[in-house]
Amino acid sequence: MPKGSETITVVRKPRPDRLKPVVSAEARFDIADCIVWPRASFEDGKGWVQVDGYSVFAPPGSDVVATDQVICRGVLHSVEGKPGDFRNKAGRPKGLLITLESVS
Repeated sequence: MPKGSETITVVRKPRPDRLKPVVSAEARFDIADCIVWPRASFEDGKGWVQVDGYSVFAPPGSDVVATDQVICRGVLHSVEGKPGDFRNKAGRPKGLLITLESVS
């Protein structure tokens, strides 16, 4: 896997339990060696338009789920959809593709 130079911080809120009140605080942990690039989309007739968000390629085994939030480049983002498990032709894990969108 290509090695990146950026670190993201995953913010995981405690899971609600109907039988007991939530007493644990949110968990925060870093994932190093990520590759981060801005997302862009083509708007018909207007040229390239910057979309507010990033795509992140994290090392294999990274723990990110769809309900997490991520601090990337100093800004809080939500994870858009389920992160993709990227594998090579032999089926070996190469990384995790995460799509982020800004939290307003």
